[in-house]
This record gives sequence, C-alpha cells and structure tokens, in this order.
Amino acid sequence: MQGLKGVIVVATIIAAAASLGACRKEVGGEPLKLGAADVSVAVVR
Repeated sequence: MQGLKGVIVVATIIAAAASLGACRKEVGGEPLKLGAADVSVAVVR
C-alpha cells in the first residue's frame, strides 16, 4: 500500500509539471486581426 501511494504522488507531480510546462509555451505567430492589415486610411483635407 505504501508503494502505491508513492507512485500516485510521483504521477501527480509529473502531471502537474507537464501541464504547467504546456501553459508556459509561447507560440510565435501573427495575431488574428481579421484583415486589419489590408485596410488603408486616406486622409482628405
């Protein structure tokens, strides 16, 4: 029974570390602006 508790604790620590590591990843990419880069503004005087 003592060995099973140790396995559960180690598995919980590994799962927590994996989930926190996945949250910290930053994916380099362009933000989605839905075509805002294609819009040009003309100033009329």
